[in-house]
Amino acid sequence: MASAKSDTAVVFCPGCGAKLAVGMDMFGRRARCAGCNLAFVVPMPDSAGNAAKVKLEGTATQPPREVPQYIGFECHVCGTRMYGGPEHVGKKMKCADCGALTVVPPPPKPKKKNIPAALEGEQYELWEPDEQPLPSQLLAAQPKYIAVKCSTCDTMMYPMANQVGQKLACPDCGTKYMVPPPPKTASKPSVLAADALTPVLDPAAQPGERPVVLRPTVKMVHEEEQEAEYARAMEKARRAGKPMSVDRHGRPILPRWPLITGIIPFLFSRGVPVRWIGYSLVCMIYDAIGMYGLSSIGTGGDQFAQSMAAIMG
Repeated sequence: MASAKSDTAVVFCPGCGAKLAVGMDMFGRRARCAGCNLAFVVPMPDSAGNAAKVKLEGTATQPPREVPQYIGFECHVCGTRMYGGPEHVGKKMKCADCGALTVVPPPPKPKKKNIPAALEGEQYELWEPDEQPLPSQLLAAQPKYIAVKCSTCDTMMYPMANQVGQKLACPDCGTKYMVPPPPKTASKPSVLAADALTPVLDPAAQPGERPVVLRPTVKMVHEEEQEAEYARAMEKARRAGKPMSVDRHGRPILPRWPLITGIIPFLFSRGVPVRWIGYSLVCMIYDAIGMYGLSSIGTGGDQFAQSMAAIMG
């Protein structure tokens, strides 16, 4: 009986190097890798006795060190994506979908990477406290622009001061004009501080240790009231020889067993016995009326009505 290993063989994907298990009937036929989606021809074993035996036993051969280069192109009839090797350049390859023959083009030239100019040269940095320039130096370093309006399309343009006397063309209508000198404007006070008012650190001056000022804590009114209440409760507990009834925050201290402790003193406190006796008498009267009514139901409703009228009257 043939084993399960004799039905499949292990091959490597030429694109990503993944191990694929293919059937024996797939040698020489096209297959597609599930990892990189590359379509390739399953290679035949080197010899029927040696290489095939190694693959049939499940021992994977080492993948090639150099990944072969493939040229991707599309079928000129159905647009199916196909891949060919460098040795197929200039030859015709048959499409697996429509069967049309397409000439394998040469590999495209590698494109130069487009690196933004902002990533080259010095990047933005922050000044150190001692390296920050003065306001006058910042104003002098700013570029000078001249506002010019095109006489044809009224487009506003801003050439630099070093372009005075040169001819420039309008970017919208193409009209050429001469850059005039900047107009003389009245000096305006700068929004920046003057150089004399700008603090400059003296490296020779070393500040001393910062003094620590401890301010006296002032208690709130409710805190003072809580402390006074706690002091009175402590004095009262000391005189009576009993535990304190309130805590430090003025809150009453609950008994350890609230459902058991203090039940008997509560029953004999002021007002409880009177209410207890009153509620007991009312319950006894209602019970007597109910029992009398139930006993008179068997003798007739008229006698019960007369009894109720006598009680109410």
